[in-house]
Amino acid sequence: MKKRILNLMLAAVMLCAFIPCAAHAEEQYGNYTYEINSDGKGVTITYFDDSEATSVVIPDTIAELPVTQIGDAAFLRSRNLKNIIIPDSVTVIGEDAFAGCSILHDVSMSRNITVIGDYAFSSCSYLTDILIPDSVTTIGGGAFYGSGLQTVTIGKGVKTIGDEAFHNCHNLWDVYYTGTADEWQVIDIGKGNDILNEVDFYYGGAAPVKAAAVTVTKDGETYKVATNTKYGGKAYAAVYADGKLLRTASAPFIGGSASISPDITGGDTVKFFVWSSYFQPLTQTETQTIGE
Repeated sequence: MKKRILNLMLAAVMLCAFIPCAAHAEEQYGNYTYEINSDGKGVTITYFDDSEATSVVIPDTIAELPVTQIGDAAFLRSRNLKNIIIPDSVTVIGEDAFAGCSILHDVSMSRNITVIGDYAFSSCSYLTDILIPDSVTTIGGGAFYGSGLQTVTIGKGVKTIGDEAFHNCHNLWDVYYTGTADEWQVIDIGKGNDILNEVDFYYGGAAPVKAAAVTVTKDGETYKVATNTKYGGKAYAAVYADGKLLRTASAPFIGGSASISPDITGGDTVKFFVWSSYFQPLTQTETQTIGE
């Protein structure tokens, strides 16, 4: 009997070795399709279903789990997408995640990204500036292939730049590297990145950013966002409850101010973001507690 039980246990172990664990089923959260990561500790967004969206604030939690990955081709060819905010919970941007987003021109990058996948931002022809934070270790092959980059900041944490990561970036003029010249020399840079040897190169700091002087005042159900620019652009309000994104709203700047009336039902916090062609990158500028 003991021998039979031992044989059954051995058979079970062998089955586990050869049959992969069942993948978590994809589920829906608003316009997002997602799946729970294999470790059960985070969420990967696998698809975004809103072809008309122009501005997106990716939630930092779904199903009470942190959003840690933007999956392969999740936003592929979202041709109306102009602005994207990637929360700090995200550590991986998958292959082709934003490829072919032809009018995407502003990306607020998670400060905890470690991997930018192959061709993640390829053919984003309106993307002129990107700040790659120090947390990034890998820039995948073709990551910015054929993009409209003019200025890029590369963090000193980068260890690998894949083949043709910046190939066909014909408008690229300035590269800022937050590390030293010696640190740059030991990075494994793949073929097809000759442009990095042809641009104006700066060590020791990020690209200069024009600071937005922003104030937010509340009048009834309307928030007035005022800036020190008359250059157009938009203000965004993101409504949260217990850290979970509920909804967003936006309004254009007119004469240096924008008035937003977000639906704050069920929310406890409103986070405000500002974007204009005068300020790079799109950044969070103020947080207000609902009810105050």
